[in-house]
Amino acid sequence: MITEPLVQVKDLSKYFPVTRGALVTRKIGDIKAVDRISFDIYDGETLGLVGESGCGKTTTGRVLLKLIEPSEGQIIYNDQDITLLNKKDMSPLRREMQIIFQDPYASLNPRLTVGEAIGEPLVAHRLASRAEAKERVLELLRVVGLAPFHYNRYPHEFSGGQRQRVGIARSLVMNPKFIVADEPVSALDVSIQAQIINLLQHIQADYALTFLFISHDLGVVRHLSDRVVVMYLGRLAELGNTEQLFAEPKHPYTQALLSAVPSVKKRKTKQRMLLTGDVPTPFNPPQGCRFHTRCPMVMPECKEVEPAWHDTGDGHFVACHLFN
Repeated sequence: MITEPLVQVKDLSKYFPVTRGALVTRKIGDIKAVDRISFDIYDGETLGLVGESGCGKTTTGRVLLKLIEPSEGQIIYNDQDITLLNKKDMSPLRREMQIIFQDPYASLNPRLTVGEAIGEPLVAHRLASRAEAKERVLELLRVVGLAPFHYNRYPHEFSGGQRQRVGIARSLVMNPKFIVADEPVSALDVSIQAQIINLLQHIQADYALTFLFISHDLGVVRHLSDRVVVMYLGRLAELGNTEQLFAEPKHPYTQALLSAVPSVKKRKTKQRMLLTGDVPTPFNPPQGCRFHTRCPMVMPECKEVEPAWHDTGDGHFVACHLFN
């Protein structure tokens, strides 16, 4: 039973400075890619992170692994605040925290065979000799559905689905506890997506992994995730148990996202909620609720006051003035 959080995120922010000038540059503001978000990821669960493109999902995942340094807030991994650690102190923890990239081809060195690419971390961290690393890599190739003869092939010789299997094997080579899966199936054909999703489920069970699964595909998120957190323009809109959130979404933004999901089931036609207007810029986000410029249920206070994080029961949270 899931009881303890492996990862705790507290008021986490990541701002990218915007400068102006050629010879003399000056800062004119910040792009607030991630702005004061808080949530927990429990040991052994898959937490889905969803939202439109540009909402800050990928930045959140990379900041959690400290591939990008946070601007503010805390990231507590296994009861240790890793935001206080320097590069040297982070090195041992990187063995436990890995990432699966969206584009497996761009993340693989074309000059290395896949065997060398997968085994490189073991040699770099001095955890195994080259012979031992090769043995480990051959084992992982079988785990992810590839053959031993793939060891000496180069990335360009693989299909997209095979390259993603290589990326998954590389994320497993250090025996991690926590993996950020950043849109791992979005670039693949539907039939290949199903294979990779099933593979991720198998390795989670076999290796006792904890996942942050980032995606804009709500169908995939529903299939894989234990809980789901919805993100909009750098802030969190809603968080809850997967089935509960999909059955009874609270936030108007979540309702709009789910209303757009097609279904092949024979049931009463659902009412589509069409959003008007464009997503505001994170350089100058709206005052109050960031969704108020597109919300069909907007109230006067939404334009002035930022909504608090409300617990609506059973671990379901929503940031919306409708629940004051």
